[in-house]
Amino acid sequence: MSIEAEGGAVVIAVGNEMRGDDAAGLEVAARLERTLPAGVALKRTRGDATALMELWKGRALAVVVDAVSGGGAPGEILEIDALEEGLPADLKSASTHDFGLAQALELGELMDALPGSLRVIGIVGENFEIGAPISDAVADALDDAAARVTAALSQAGG
Repeated sequence: MSIEAEGGAVVIAVGNEMRGDDAAGLEVAARLERTLPAGVALKRTRGDATALMELWKGRALAVVVDAVSGGGAPGEILEIDALEEGLPADLKSASTHDFGLAQALELGELMDALPGSLRVIGIVGENFEIGAPISDAVADALDDAAARVTAALSQAGG
């Protein structure tokens, strides 16, 4: 059965354009806008847990792209099958919300509100200060991150 027949796929771009590298997910979304396959939804959010759960609820596949703190060198791209592997303990979303991706996973499991598959494409950032531009290392990784989102969708049949 296809991804579309099972609830479809959604790409969820997390970020805040006013906080330096935290805009990475939104920048990846801008690159994907015109190239996503038909039937794949593209959503943007600041990343609070309830918004994430609402966006992926009922989906066969959700791909979350977000700037992260920890887990590697600035500009490094991390790919995680969040339902199979969980999130590494040292990986933190750059979200400004107290309850982000890790909490959405926990709550989603408790409430039986997880997608069929959940891939996380994390771009390791270094500067999340208000008013800062995206760092060079993160800017250099944006096209690769967009390609990885597309590959995750293709692998899943989306």
